[in-house]
Amino acid sequence: MGIKWVAVALSLSTATPAAAQALFGWSGSWEITQDRGSCTLRHVAKDPAATEIAITRWTRGWMHVSLAAKATGWPFDPATSPRLLLIVDGVAFSRGSESLSGDAVRNGFTTSLWGEDFTKLLAARTIIFRSYPSEREVSLTLPPSAFAERDLERCLADARIKERGSGATVVTPPRLRGRQENLMTPDDYPGSAIRTQTSGTVTVRLTVTAYGYASDCAVIASSGSEVLDKATCGIYSRRARFEPALDAQGRATAGSYGFTKQWVAPPLPPVMYAPSTIKR
Repeated sequence: MGIKWVAVALSLSTATPAAAQALFGWSGSWEITQDRGSCTLRHVAKDPAATEIAITRWTRGWMHVSLAAKATGWPFDPATSPRLLLIVDGVAFSRGSESLSGDAVRNGFTTSLWGEDFTKLLAARTIIFRSYPSEREVSLTLPPSAFAERDLERCLADARIKERGSGATVVTPPRLRGRQENLMTPDDYPGSAIRTQTSGTVTVRLTVTAYGYASDCAVIASSGSEVLDKATCGIYSRRARFEPALDAQGRATAGSYGFTKQWVAPPLPPVMYAPSTIKR
């Protein structure tokens, strides 16, 4: 028997099944589930011919996206060893075709995409699975996903914060990526502290996850100003990125990193008066 091709016509969207375990929340009709190291958008259609589509992203790596579909009554014969061709709005979308195993074809399919494809995939509304030359097909209409990308990013950020890696004792502490002085600018000085000419030095300690993100911040030595203390924790937590701590086996694990920041209030600008307000 000759090799058949399965064409996936996307009106702009992707999906992939992941072993997501915990319900993170909902984005419209998309269910968001979270597993260790990944988050998945999943939509279950009412159409019995095409029951589920899933888009998965991982916390590690650059925009690795997995697309998966499952269907009842999947019409493609796994014995023919078909191959998958992904098409978006009539344009070939995948960087090549992928073989599908018998089990994969029987239950659905899974494929991987990268980079900028993710945003294009989320814009899709209709996905059509079609085999050639039999012309059998399964069609699935996707729900609106205006905020799905944003909500998936929130799930990934939460997953990164929770990641503790091996959990073993730290042998090599976290290492800051870049320079501390580049994490803040003069514009970061809190306005209320400028108005009161408040200065001070604060020392904070960040908890660093196995992904190199800050998950918590504690003030070790206060500046004497709650405003400056909160600003220090907030800015370093959002902007600092690290090479994670390592255990004795060289595995990433959770660690901590300290910063000391000296705040020196800039002088208040001179008060300017309009000529009409000056008494002669």
